[in-house]
Amino acid sequence: MVALAPESSSQPLQPQDIHLITVLGTVSEAAASLPAIIAGSRSLAAADWQPTSEPVANCLARAEVAGLVAEAGLAPTGTEPLFTITERGRQALKALLVRSIPSSPGGFVRTCRAAKLRFLGHLDPMQQAWQLKELGRQRRAALDEIFGARTIGTMDWRVRSGWIRHEIEQIEREINWLDRIAADGGCRVT
Repeated sequence: MVALAPESSSQPLQPQDIHLITVLGTVSEAAASLPAIIAGSRSLAAADWQPTSEPVANCLARAEVAGLVAEAGLAPTGTEPLFTITERGRQALKALLVRSIPSSPGGFVRTCRAAKLRFLGHLDPMQQAWQLKELGRQRRAALDEIFGARTIGTMDWRVRSGWIRHEIEQIEREINWLDRIAADGGCRVT
């Protein structure tokens, strides 16, 4: 039997999943020290999510115990260990990247979207296409919500028109960008 959609999970991403995605994704690109992993985590969605070093360090330690990452020598300074992803870690990263994004509004959802897009190249092309399609569907649903609120009069559009116009333009740019990535054949890990 042929699957209609690539492997996907309806289990939504949780905050600890984002920590693990950033740890695994960062060390999959090149061996990295804890400070580099923390910097990568903070740069993911700088306006929405600024993890402290402790949860990232704890996540890295748990990932090492679970065999998802392994030490790969020392940083050039000679004091910080470098970590790299294992094959088991690659499989865990792929499993996390196909999880759904929660439907709640706010910064965490934007962080989930950023994490998926940042590391999407780790999925096979069919899974990438599916994830891009889902991200686009979610952004289109957000537009529908805005237009629906305007139609049923649940907002004072005179007061919020500037904000709403900006939000609509932002979502439309994201949709166009997602469509371009999908049309170009997805993402590649470099």
